[in-house]
Amino acid sequence: MNNVQTAKYATLDELRKATAAGFALAPEVSLKYGLNVFFAPADVPLPFGEAAEVARSEIRVPDGVTTYSFAEALLKPELAKRILECLSAPDARAEKISAWHGSQAGLGSLIIVPPNFSSEEPVRIDLVFSDARRVENVIVIVGEGSRVTVVEHLRSADGSQFSAPDFKLRSSVTDVIVHPNAKATHISLQDFAENVTDLSLKRATVKRDASMSWIECVFGGGFSQSSAITELVEEGASVRAKTQFFGRGTQKFDLSQNVRHIASNTHSELRTRGALMDTAKTVYRGLVRVEKGTRGCVGHQKEDTLLLGEKAEIDAVPNLEIEAADVRCGHGASVGRLDKEKLFYLMSRGLDEAASRKFLVEGFFAPIVAEMRAGGLEDRVQCIIDERIAPL
Repeated sequence: MNNVQTAKYATLDELRKATAAGFALAPEVSLKYGLNVFFAPADVPLPFGEAAEVARSEIRVPDGVTTYSFAEALLKPELAKRILECLSAPDARAEKISAWHGSQAGLGSLIIVPPNFSSEEPVRIDLVFSDARRVENVIVIVGEGSRVTVVEHLRSADGSQFSAPDFKLRSSVTDVIVHPNAKATHISLQDFAENVTDLSLKRATVKRDASMSWIECVFGGGFSQSSAITELVEEGASVRAKTQFFGRGTQKFDLSQNVRHIASNTHSELRTRGALMDTAKTVYRGLVRVEKGTRGCVGHQKEDTLLLGEKAEIDAVPNLEIEAADVRCGHGASVGRLDKEKLFYLMSRGLDEAASRKFLVEGFFAPIVAEMRAGGLEDRVQCIIDERIAPL
């Protein structure tokens, strides 16, 4: 989605009918990606068949911020136009997934932050997932000169356990439009049970001298696909994206971060950090694209993975697509295991091997916990990490 996006469909019914027809014709989802990691379709439940539960998450906003259901906003011509523009934007996920999502589109939330707004209190989005299938859309419009933080906490209902006949499917799309001189931060913690397949797409359009920050922890779900696409459409726009993951058991993560430098003098920084235990697998794909005719763009990406299981696997694929000459861009990826010299040092200071391993893993994740502090989720993140490293 970019600043010249126009609505492809005139009404929500038109969108649903067109995408339902596309769903029927779309090929089955292919999961053949990564250099070494292969997710067999049979290993990733995608129970599209029945109609989805279409519902809004619980949303709390500070004074001065307005939230509408799609049903309310579609009655207002200007708001309806904005919603249909976002719903018409290209969906970067597999054709079958995007068509299913569109065919189920209905209820959603529109959050409007007025110009020159600032508050220490964030917008909070909470979901306790218990539906069989769920489709969600959230659109956030950040007015010129505003400062806002959106905190999203996604989890399964208490007592939800993995049960093969009871697979659950959630598809979500979040759009953020950041107007000039505004600053938006989106913080997300996903901790679904392992019977959940989660398909998440986040998109941002960032305008002149505005900034977007994505901070995400992906810890849950049997299969979790999380994609973020940011378009820097006017000079001075910037994005900072930090993705963290921790997989165990047979969990599978498909993570991607894409940035398009459409305007000159724009800046991007992508950082991904995570750990994998047991037979967990992850594919990470990063892309920084600098469009032709731009100048003065800066883009960097870095991915670091700690392998804590002999059969855990990661494919990290950072990419650059540079169509301009006056740029500064770079990328890198590292995959490793616990440093033996550091383990030896800690053991020489009196810690046993198990305590030394836990100490090093805690240190690896310390930046993640610090990043989540702004959203008030640091205690929950620390609890998840402590639980997962307990068997080490």
